[in-house]
Amino acid sequence: QRYTVLELEWGPALRNLSTAVQGSLLDSSGAGLEGELVSYSFDGVAAGEALTGADGALQFELPVPAATELGMHTLSASFAGTYFYLPSSVEAQGAVVAATVLEVSPQQLQRAAASVWRRCCATTPACRWRERRST
Repeated sequence: QRYTVLELEWGPALRNLSTAVQGSLLDSSGAGLEGELVSYSFDGVAAGEALTGADGALQFELPVPAATELGMHTLSASFAGTYFYLPSSVEAQGAVVAATVLEVSPQQLQRAAASVWRRCCATTPACRWRERRST
């Protein structure tokens, strides 16, 4: 059986959103292991499974619940091994930060644009010249 190496990269993650996780599963020669099942957990709680892609690439979305505390957290992944490959596991630390979402209606956006336009015209000589000429 060959040794395997499991690698993970993630973070910072936004609370109450999903974050992309990337990694790879390689054998002892550095060749990627395609089509292998990797299980992952977030702070010790099982969170899902993903299959490795071409060249052993590992990609999945990790949902970060709204109740997650801000700060450092642990993402763990493990490969159970096969007849030909030994098991491996990895832990990666990453930060969870607060997400700020700004929702603006089309009407609010239109009012804000008109307000900026009026302020801009009040201070721009070319704009004032056009206003005088049109009256």
